[in-house]
Amino acid sequence: MRYYFVVVFPTRLKSRISHTLSYPVTAKEISEALADVPQAGALSIDFFHYQRLRERGKPYAVLSVHYTLNSALEREWSVQVRPVPRNLRHTVNELLKEQAFPAMREWLLHRRNLSSEHGGQALTAIFSERDASLRLEHFQSGGEAFSA
Repeated sequence: MRYYFVVVFPTRLKSRISHTLSYPVTAKEISEALADVPQAGALSIDFFHYQRLRERGKPYAVLSVHYTLNSALEREWSVQVRPVPRNLRHTVNELLKEQAFPAMREWLLHRRNLSSEHGGQALTAIFSERDASLRLEHFQSGGEAFSA
């Protein structure tokens, strides 16, 4: 029998949330899914809750992986998790494991050589409560387009 353990990425922030909400994935699930990406040693996780009132009822971000440069021009890789209604946690968890984690893993593998000239980038999983679906969107702020 082989035993192994996964190093759980550090959690920088975990916002308190209402008892009616739940974070759809755990730090351990994220760490297991992304354990073998080149950025694994630099990834951190933020469990973050903020929603504008005008966005209620619309599809919303539930999981994002980000590349940014901090004020000291150091590369930062992070994962941001946002809460969902508690009754949808299992549905969103399954969608993230089936669709978002594999896509985020590939996204990170292809971006192992990002630099300041590429600006900030993110891959975000957006959940729609209306049809219980997930879509992935890539965002880039400034910089040159990146091609692997």
